[in-house]
Amino acid sequence: MNMRSIDELGSLKPNSRPGAERLTYDGINTPLYDEGGELHIGLMNESIYESEAKIADLWNTVESGEGVEAEAAAHELARINLVKTAREIHKTGTDKLLWSERFRHASIELYGQPSVEEAAQLLKSMSVEFSEIEITNQNLAAQRDYLVSEYNSVLKRGGHVISASVIENQNTIIEDAKEFGQYITNEYKPVFDLVEEGRTYNAYEQKQVITEAIINLSNKEPKWNKVQVRLDDNAAHMSVGMKDPEDIHVSIGVNRPEASSEEMKGLLAHEVIWHLERGLNGWALNDPMMGAGFPYYEAFEEGGGIFAETGVSGEIPRKHKDRYLDIALALGILDNQPFSRQKLIELAEIRNLLVAYKDNNGSLSESDIVQTKKAAYSHVDRIYKGGIGDESDAGMAGVFTKDVIYYEGVIMMDKFSKLRKSKGISIEAMFGYLKLGKFNPLSEVQTKYVADHYGIKLAN
Repeated sequence: MNMRSIDELGSLKPNSRPGAERLTYDGINTPLYDEGGELHIGLMNESIYESEAKIADLWNTVESGEGVEAEAAAHELARINLVKTAREIHKTGTDKLLWSERFRHASIELYGQPSVEEAAQLLKSMSVEFSEIEITNQNLAAQRDYLVSEYNSVLKRGGHVISASVIENQNTIIEDAKEFGQYITNEYKPVFDLVEEGRTYNAYEQKQVITEAIINLSNKEPKWNKVQVRLDDNAAHMSVGMKDPEDIHVSIGVNRPEASSEEMKGLLAHEVIWHLERGLNGWALNDPMMGAGFPYYEAFEEGGGIFAETGVSGEIPRKHKDRYLDIALALGILDNQPFSRQKLIELAEIRNLLVAYKDNNGSLSESDIVQTKKAAYSHVDRIYKGGIGDESDAGMAGVFTKDVIYYEGVIMMDKFSKLRKSKGISIEAMFGYLKLGKFNPLSEVQTKYVADHYGIKLAN
């Protein structure tokens, strides 16, 4: 498959405005452009990858092929289907509900959906967490009680009876991650020693630490010389680009929030030790699958990064659990009652306030209140990205499930870690296997590919 295939979904960036009744998209008519080595095109401009000949060829590969080739063709067909359904939603005169429902199903086919059991456990653990916060402000206390009541109502309607001990499940994941984190901290000690304790790092300082880490690693292994570290003036996140072996980079948004010393170590574990190490080793094999990633590898790739980050920082980043739970609520899989975007924003805003109140030891500034509102809209708009996002049935049907892969991937990585323990395999052997390239070790197709092409299997 062409690793630089055109990304139509990149134009589905909602114009998030607090108070907006529905989602709009300025970029869906954008012509083809190149951004950081990635080709993009507006959603409404049909791609050459959607030609009848191309689709027929993909179907032939799925039906007659096997292994990675068939999996890659199926993945591309699922992606094209998602693009087409999104396009129909935004055409004039189409049945918005019909195409919004098809968009939701296409998204689930491509990215999956939350596990009912896992989502129910998260909902219960958050309900317990927030109910135990001591709040002196009567207005905030009333909002807390409302949020907990809404969460408990979902559990009751869905018939989910979950003991408070479910929180222990979260703790076992964190303990497993800490074991892994201790290993990579020791293995890459000079990298983590670059972080000073007890301080914060802004975007420019994050770039400096990661640049120094790359230099440190390149002194031992020349492969790291391929990595560029750059700032993005228009972004608020950090990402790693591995699709093009001639443009391997870490991109740091200048609007990223400051990171504590523990968070900075977590970023090094996630972006450098996990994503870059796996990708560089994969491209060293001159193998696009191992370097840029197999089809359907994303959940394990992202989950492994978060697992490494958790092992170093000590906790699973909250945003991944929030997204997983809220996608479940948007889909209505817990109680057969899908939440509207407006309802989800309301609850997310309260949750953000409670988290800020707890983190700030019982105080909230005006800046905190403004930021929690802005973050709630941004968070929820990602969930309804591609759809209309209004109060109609179509608004609720158009749910984009991609963000389930992050928390789902943490669960997958923990499953693999526990499997490793049960077989008596050392962490050193496990990580040696995982850093061969960007593959999912829980996939029989992908592990067979690694064994067949490189003669490597995970063994005691």
